[in-house]
Amino acid sequence: MSGKEAIGRTEAALVEEGMVVFLDTRTTATVVARATTGRKNLTISITGRTIAHGSDRCPAPHQAPGC
Repeated sequence: MSGKEAIGRTEAALVEEGMVVFLDTRTTATVVARATTGRKNLTISITGRTIAHGSDRCPAPHQAPGC
């Protein structure tokens, strides 16, 4: 596991149900987004399309809310 991946997973562990999370387009934010996939009652806002396009489950930005 790379350092950025370890940081991202640690950050994702701090995310709790009901939170609103704002992520930028950096690689660590991508790890956080992937690590929080499938959580309930969570809103994630991103500043760019990099994260939405980087997920196999979210091939296009307009599909991100349903992932």
